[in-house]
Amino acid sequence: MRKGKGKGGISNLIISVLWLLGTLGVLLAVFQASGATSIEEGMQIAKDKASYYAECIPSGECGLASIIENLGDNSEGGSVSEGGSVSDGETIDESTEEHNPEEILVNNETPGYRGPSEGEPYVAESGMISKDYSISILENIKKTEKYQEVDYSRSEWKHWSGTEGRSCWNTRDEILYRDAVPGTLVFINKSMEETDNYEEACAIGRPVEENGKIMIDTEKSGLWIDPYSGTEITSSSNVDIDHIIPLSYAAKNGGQDWSEEKKEEFANDPENLLATSAKENRSKGDKGPSEYIPPYKSYRCQYAKSFTFISNKYNLNITNDDYEALKDILNSCSN
Repeated sequence: MRKGKGKGGISNLIISVLWLLGTLGVLLAVFQASGATSIEEGMQIAKDKASYYAECIPSGECGLASIIENLGDNSEGGSVSEGGSVSDGETIDESTEEHNPEEILVNNETPGYRGPSEGEPYVAESGMISKDYSISILENIKKTEKYQEVDYSRSEWKHWSGTEGRSCWNTRDEILYRDAVPGTLVFINKSMEETDNYEEACAIGRPVEENGKIMIDTEKSGLWIDPYSGTEITSSSNVDIDHIIPLSYAAKNGGQDWSEEKKEEFANDPENLLATSAKENRSKGDKGPSEYIPPYKSYRCQYAKSFTFISNKYNLNITNDDYEALKDILNSCSN
C-alpha cells in the first residue's frame, strides 16, 4: 500500500537500510543467499545490495526483494541459533540456503502470473513463489489436529486502515486500485469531481447528482478479474477485498493473543488481500484450504502459495487437513 513519504523519511529509510546491510546478521544472510566463499566477496555483495536498495526503496520497486527477504522468516522475531533453530525451539528449513532468488519466484511472464495487464487476475507477490520453495515452506509450518477454540471478535482486527497523508483513501481503495486492469479506473477527488490522477483520488467511481446531492456511481468504475472465479467485474460495489487467510482462521490458529497492532498489521497486509467478487468471497467465508479452494483452476496454485507464505510469515498454525489440501495443490503446480 502506498504511503506518503517526506524527504526526511526517505533519507532516514535509506540510512537505516545501509546500516542494516552493514551488520553481521545481514552479511551472514548475504553469504547464505549468494554462496559467497570469502569475506571480501561477501562484503562486495553487501555493498552492491546497499546501493541497490538505496535507489529502489524510495521508488517503491523493492517488492519482490522483500519477498525473498521474508521467506523462511516468522514475524514473531525468534532469534536464530546454531543448527537452524529459533529461540522458541521451532526449527527453520535449512534447505532455503540452497536456493537462488531466480529459483524462488515464478517469472511474471508465465501464463497465470502475468496479472491484469495481460487479462489475468492479480497475483500477490506471496503467490509468485515457486512450487518447490512453497513446499519447503509448507513443511516448516506447525500442524495441528484442529482449530483452537477462541473468543474471536472481528472488531478486534482493525481493517481498512487509512493511508498516510490521504485521509480519504484506505486499504480497501488501495487494493481495488492495485488489482484493477490498468487504465480502467475512474477516480473522484475530495471535491467530488472526476479525476484521472491517482494521487488526488478519494474514491473509485463517477460523481452523479441525485436529489441535489453529489453521489458516487460505482457502475463501470473499473475492471477487475476475480481470481477465485475468473469472472470480470465492472462495478467496485460488487468487489470484496478478501483476506486469503481469513481473520477468524488466523485467530484460531495462533493469532488470537496478538497485540492490537499486530492484528491490524495482519488485517491490512497487502500480501494477504485480493480483490474478489462479493459472491465468491462470501462463499469462501472463514474456511481454510481443506474446505475451500478457488473454483477457477488456473488460480489454485497462486492461492495455495499465498496461503502458505502468509501462514509462515506470521508463524500461524495450520490443521492437518489444510496441510494435506495445500500439499496436494502445490504438488499439482507446474512451477
